[in-house]
Amino acid sequence: MKKYINTNMKYWIASFLFLTSFSISFACGPWYPYGEETRFSLLYPGWFDNGGLSEFYYSADYIAEVYEFSAENDKNVLDWCETTDNNVSKESVFHVLYGMSIKEIHEAKNEPFINALKYNGKEAYIDYLVFAKTYSHLNDVTNDYWERDETYHDSLRNVAVELAIQKAESTTDEILKRRYAFLALRFQFYSGNEAEVVELYQHYFYGKSELAIDRWAEYHRLHYENNSVERNFRVAQLFASVHSKRRGLWNLFNKNVPKSQILELAKTNQEKANIHAMYMLRERGKSLENIKTIYQLDPKNELLPFFVIREVNKLENWVLGPEITAYEPVIRSHEVNEEIASGIMKERIVEDRLYAKKLLNWITNDAMELNADVKSASIAILSLVVNQPKIGLEHLESQTFSSPELSNWKKNISILLNVKNSKNPKLEDFEIDTLLITDYRFKNALIFAIGRTLEFSGNITESMLLFSHINHNNKYYNSFTWSESNGLAAYNVDFYYDGFDYFDANYSAAEIEKGWNKIEKQGNSFLTEPILNDKLNWLDLIGTKYLREENLKKSIAIWEEIPVEYWSSEARNYDDYLQANPFYADFYSSHEKTKGDTISYTKLEIAQELQKRIKQSKKLKGNARAKVLFEIANCYYNMTQYGNSWMMKRYYWSIHNYNTIYADNVDFNTCVNAKKYYMLAKQATQSSDFQALCLRMAGKCESLSARFNKNYYENNKYYNQLKKEFPNDQEELLTNCFSFERYWESLK
Repeated sequence: MKKYINTNMKYWIASFLFLTSFSISFACGPWYPYGEETRFSLLYPGWFDNGGLSEFYYSADYIAEVYEFSAENDKNVLDWCETTDNNVSKESVFHVLYGMSIKEIHEAKNEPFINALKYNGKEAYIDYLVFAKTYSHLNDVTNDYWERDETYHDSLRNVAVELAIQKAESTTDEILKRRYAFLALRFQFYSGNEAEVVELYQHYFYGKSELAIDRWAEYHRLHYENNSVERNFRVAQLFASVHSKRRGLWNLFNKNVPKSQILELAKTNQEKANIHAMYMLRERGKSLENIKTIYQLDPKNELLPFFVIREVNKLENWVLGPEITAYEPVIRSHEVNEEIASGIMKERIVEDRLYAKKLLNWITNDAMELNADVKSASIAILSLVVNQPKIGLEHLESQTFSSPELSNWKKNISILLNVKNSKNPKLEDFEIDTLLITDYRFKNALIFAIGRTLEFSGNITESMLLFSHINHNNKYYNSFTWSESNGLAAYNVDFYYDGFDYFDANYSAAEIEKGWNKIEKQGNSFLTEPILNDKLNWLDLIGTKYLREENLKKSIAIWEEIPVEYWSSEARNYDDYLQANPFYADFYSSHEKTKGDTISYTKLEIAQELQKRIKQSKKLKGNARAKVLFEIANCYYNMTQYGNSWMMKRYYWSIHNYNTIYADNVDFNTCVNAKKYYMLAKQATQSSDFQALCLRMAGKCESLSARFNKNYYENNKYYNQLKKEFPNDQEELLTNCFSFERYWESLK
């Protein structure tokens, strides 16, 4: 029903950015996804990482993930397990080493590892743990919260060094001796005492490598190795086995030293393989030949799984990303213009797909000793890259993965492969609910990839259903976005966050209505729940799209299905942003309050009133017809970005929000319909004053839209016509702020 408004009603400012549909809000300004946020991937390298490689995963970020050591990947934990003949769990050892305080160790009664040490008569090892924790605060370059001189810490370390060496020399237990010696070496390292570090290493650790602390000691020693060739060689060997020091070892490695010089020091194929690995660790280009080299030298090399998965991740970025999300690969040159880049991108995808086939063939036919999990998972993803999903399905079918994460991944990725392998895929043929209900890594990406496959096969209805689950509840990993390949979208940006905005921008009202009707017939299920729960918004959207497409009758029919309460609810804030009279406009009216705003309508009522006036205009003649046509023109003007009822056609708008792909984009920016009806009103009236007024209003529309058609004020055809036909009225209409009323009253 109509709403009559008092003079204290709220109004908006034209430049105010109002957001009702776009689901992401930002406290510190607008957000745009870039870099790693846009990289598409379905295979997580962490599932195959034996520890310490997370910082080197394929990523747009220099450090992909901070390394977190655990009971499973800490070699030192395994060494400590040996002291109890492996009769205690790694978790208990890890907890004692890194989680318990000195007091807790002393008071421990039910801690398995502590009890096992006591049972085996190794109380001396407990004493070592207490000693190590007592001085652990000195294991840093500086740790002075009281801003005391560094010499203060050096003096404390000197005391700790003396005590550690005394204990090392007093014990006959060789392992315990080296543990105390390592503490002394590390204290000297943090004090910057090069000579002492070298001396301790030579005395206690040279030639030893069976314990984690032996290799840690060499790591500290290598900081003082001046021979870059020798240092690179030793770093390469340590990198393969010292997980917790991999980042530090990489910082010690000098890639500028020729690889050939380092290889001359290698005596075994394993050592050679480790050297090759260091030189390709952060390689962002194609690395298959280097991978083959490492495999030929050392098929069981500890780093091979990492490099194979990294190569697969590259191909996800180079091929699947552009084809599925329409984002450019995150690691590429930006030195060419957009047109050339687009052409290059297509060429690169063809080349990269051929390269993927080579990698797939090598993994399938030649890499017989490659880890089975790595092999099957890589083949599954590569089969997507080369558009041969059947290959991936065949390999997955016979593979039993070694971890719960990979077993779950197998079920989920198999759904995508099956959808890709189907000529006419339908969701009812797959176990889709499991995919949607559980939380797992890459959930949004996998759902989107399946939805995209359905969309590209023409199944719009089911792609709508799947897209409604993207970022739904947003419980697990970061939000998923995808790009608009033609550079335009719903909000003057070229990416999407949810299916609502995507289908709004990319499909017609009839297409969405057809899909919606099919979804409604399916009834409630986990699959349909998100979209059916949003029924009123979708009906609102369909009606809005029909209005943009100039199908007023259909728009009204859709909106009449929506309960009256919706229009005044908080769903879209229409109660705040449609608080004006759309049938009134004057020379200066825009978003601010006008004298005509004594009445307002709901979105449906505006459409009904507009339809009513259009029908009236066809029956009336003369000035009566001209007046109605003028009001119709006002309504169309107010439904553009310049008017008080822009929410009839948009959910969000700002002065900068014009570069969209909506069907009515031209009219919304340049007032095509408003100018049309102002000129029809001019033709209908016999009043010369009113004819001049119609030209003035059409000229206003033309002037506002000048930035879109480069028709500046002096070239305004309606103002030129006004000057030509009504030279005596031009100045008053263009300069007198109060002349509108007189010319409007000329009809009465």
